[in-house]
Amino acid sequence: MPNDIAYSRTYATSLLKGVQILNLFTREKSEWRVGEMSKKIGAAKSTVSRIARTLESEGYLQRIQGREGYRLGLRLWELGEIALYDQSEF
Repeated sequence: MPNDIAYSRTYATSLLKGVQILNLFTREKSEWRVGEMSKKIGAAKSTVSRIARTLESEGYLQRIQGREGYRLGLRLWELGEIALYDQSEF
């Protein structure tokens, strides 16, 4: 991803940061704390915290019980299922 995207007026930077947060999750690292996400995407911890809470409220992230971290939420699975269904029609 080109660095100039983050500074372009044609992109929603908050949305971009949200997508960057979602892209952090992998099979190898499926749990992230806010501080880790903040360092990795280069955004303020308070910003990442607000975005993570927003993603959580919409089902894209899930808070891990008993820990200060997040994992991917089921809404992403639902969207993936829709994408797979749409692809099967072609």
